[in-house]
Parts: sequence; structure tokens; C-alpha cells
Amino acid sequence: MSSKEKPTVLYRNFEYVKDKENVCGTIVWSCRYHQTMKCKARLTTSDDRGVSSRDTDHNHTGYVSIARARKAVGEMKKKITGTIVVASSCDVGATGRH
Repeated sequence: MSSKEKPTVLYRNFEYVKDKENVCGTIVWSCRYHQTMKCKARLTTSDDRGVSSRDTDHNHTGYVSIARARKAVGEMKKKITGTIVVASSCDVGATGRH
């Protein structure tokens, strides 16, 4: 997930952020550095054809280690938000307060 909670995909050492999706299920992905570095690289995917078109002329190098780290953090956040921590009654009694 991106910082704005948009899905991301790694393709050939570059990270793309979901830009548009049409009713047929085709998704257009923009390079993660579209705004900050004015990168015009785009990727189009569809359910039945996988990666169907590529305009992958990036104006920067791939940052695969950063992209993988960002993905791992996103997955950890999902797991954490799904976990509910409940204090037990034993914890309250141990402090001497009820």
C-alpha cells in the first residue's frame, strides 16, 4: 500500500501505484515517483492477460529494496489493525485498583 492507502505493485524493480480501474477490470498503474520525479512510466494489467502493455521508460533507477520494505510495513499495519488488545481482569487487580 502507498502512503495514501492505494494498492501498489512491483514490476521489474519498479513500484507502481494504482491509478485507474475500468469496469472490465483493466487497471492502469503509475510509477510511484510520478509526482515527485515527474516519471511518466505506466503499466496496464488485466485479470485475464496479466501485464498487457508497458510504457516503462523511467527517468530514475529502481528502488526495489525500498519498495519491498514499504510493502512489509503495510502488511504489518494490516495485521496490527486486525488485532484487538483487551486488558484482562488480572491486570486490573495487580495494580490494586478496580
